[in-house]
Amino acid sequence: MSEQLPPEEVALRLKALRMANLDGMFATTFLALFTGTFLISFVKNLGGNDVWLGLFVAIPTVTGILQFPGSVISLRFRSPKLFVMPGALLWRLLYIPLIFMPVVWASAPNRLLISLACLTVGTAAVNIGNATYTNWLADLVPASARGYYFSRRNAILIAFPAPIAMLAAFAFDYYQRRGQANVGLQWIFLVGVICAFISQLFYLLTRDVPHEPKPTSGRMVLSEMRQPLLDPNYRRTLLFLAITLIGQNLAAPFYGAFALESLHLSLSTLSIFMLIISASTVLSTPFWGRFNDRFGSRPGLVLAGCSLIASGSPWLFCFPGRDSWNFLILAIFHTFAGFAYCGANLCQMNLVLAIAPKDRVRTYLGTSQTLQSMMVGLAPLGGAFLLQSFRGMVDAVTAYKVLFGIVLLVRLIAIFLVLRVSEQNSTPFKESLKNLRRA
Repeated sequence: MSEQLPPEEVALRLKALRMANLDGMFATTFLALFTGTFLISFVKNLGGNDVWLGLFVAIPTVTGILQFPGSVISLRFRSPKLFVMPGALLWRLLYIPLIFMPVVWASAPNRLLISLACLTVGTAAVNIGNATYTNWLADLVPASARGYYFSRRNAILIAFPAPIAMLAAFAFDYYQRRGQANVGLQWIFLVGVICAFISQLFYLLTRDVPHEPKPTSGRMVLSEMRQPLLDPNYRRTLLFLAITLIGQNLAAPFYGAFALESLHLSLSTLSIFMLIISASTVLSTPFWGRFNDRFGSRPGLVLAGCSLIASGSPWLFCFPGRDSWNFLILAIFHTFAGFAYCGANLCQMNLVLAIAPKDRVRTYLGTSQTLQSMMVGLAPLGGAFLLQSFRGMVDAVTAYKVLFGIVLLVRLIAIFLVLRVSEQNSTPFKESLKNLRRA
């Protein structure tokens, strides 16, 4: 660590970061058991179609626009921990009703609406404090070690839920074969809620980082929101983030839907692919941490973008009835997916941290995370409507593949956009490739 801190302070910070990692491990396990293929199965079992699936991904995620006003309002509070806690608790509580939705005596549309409302309100509550939470963790880590720390944190948060999600997928397939898919979902969701409250316990044990409160107002929120947008380099960064997040999320819910509906893969098989991604993420984490700290975030995002194109291409070459081929090609290229997403997730956040002025890190983070939530939410909804329209013109397999092809084009555009972003002390991409062994 380049910052000189007393040994006692270093020990306290390391303990706080360990607690934060344990909090994150159980929180991501909680989410893993309520999202992805489990959410697809939940919506489909309640009678939802592609549009319903898009709504379940989009509407809760769009509440991420609350992150920016939340980041400004939090300035009024001395304790970021106390500011974040109520929303984090409500978020966890509102997932409990989903356990009972498969057996509630109500029409399918009503059950879908109730479930969507719970997810939306809960996600809105936690999003108010998300940027504050990220800034809180960043305050605990010296700037020179952020690539190292956050790369390893991201790897842990991906690796820990993977085997649990895989076991849950095998359990769901077991119940589905017995004609009790809803019972399987109830057990999986119950385990998810237990993980949520274990996470809350570790959150309470994480050390606070108090700061001097500042008065805020509605006018100040608007002023703070405007300040990052006056920075031309940050506007270019936001444009890149918007396009790359569309490329990452336009078809996000529909790879699993394509695998289940058209390729007739089981949830167990999909969980094996998720385990491959997790293993690839863990193995590539040291590389990405060193690469980001040594060469910068911008060249890392170019490399990650190329890898995202490589990892998304195999879906175009999968065909119903060719089970061995589909499994082989998807297993191989999910390795690239783990490598790519590990680099993209780390470098996207660190790029914002690198270009933000020190006194405006919170507002820059709030703006970028607000944009991220909007894109992560709206892109799948746009993908759902595109897929629905394609289904009216071609068969289901072709409709999915047209959508996947559009995703690859968007990812290519994002690579050119990140080259327009200026990052101080970053290495040109060609030079970083020449020195790749040093990473």
